[in-house]
Amino acid sequence: KDRQEFLQILQEVIARMQWEVFAYNLLPDSFQLFIKTSKPNLSKGMRQLNGIYTQRYNVKYEKQGSIFHGRFKAVLVEEQLFADVAKHVLHMPVLKRKARKLDKWKWSSYQAAAGLAEGPEWLNSAELLSRFGKQKKRAQTALTKALERMDKDSDITTGVQGQILLGSDEFIAKWKKQLASGKIMDKARKRKGKKVKPLADFEKRFKNTKTAMVKAYETGNYTLDQIGSHFGVHYSTVSRTVKKAGF
Repeated sequence: KDRQEFLQILQEVIARMQWEVFAYNLLPDSFQLFIKTSKPNLSKGMRQLNGIYTQRYNVKYEKQGSIFHGRFKAVLVEEQLFADVAKHVLHMPVLKRKARKLDKWKWSSYQAAAGLAEGPEWLNSAELLSRFGKQKKRAQTALTKALERMDKDSDITTGVQGQILLGSDEFIAKWKKQLASGKIMDKARKRKGKKVKPLADFEKRFKNTKTAMVKAYETGNYTLDQIGSHFGVHYSTVSRTVKKAGF
């Protein structure tokens, strides 16, 4: 049930952030997502995903504190490694010794990609399969065989450079140059420098409390708990309100 809850929250975040998801896995103490972002909102989305799930988990089990240790790790991947990264994400349950066979691990996108089960609407298995063949059935067979051939100890992340880059020497050099020039950091600073409107501003602008809560949540700057505390309601009330609004 906890993993189902996590996937439900992930679905909401994906819709809000307009992410494209190619593969995922959920393990007992961690998870991996292979995604493409159309906007510079990865940190915001991950903050929402981890924050909302942690709140619900802690309330359910009467616990406190963070569930996921440390900040999430993101790696920028070169296009030509798409298939290899997808295989890595799908192979993780075997690599981490959580399952002997991938078809026995329910909490990943492998079954959907291999045609063994229906996948969620937000999962783009078609794009993943296109890297293994033009015809769907043949691509699924090719994917399955490719995963079966993988060494149980193989880990593509050992090739990550600078903690955030994975690709050819040319790809690494290109992005290291951009990072060193400060172009990316300048963009990040500009985004970070944007003023965050206080919750009182939403309360003032929108006389309807539910509308104010939805608008505040829509920014991605506040958790359900923070919004609830400001408006004097339980976070679950905020959750129901934003769900009715389509989030």
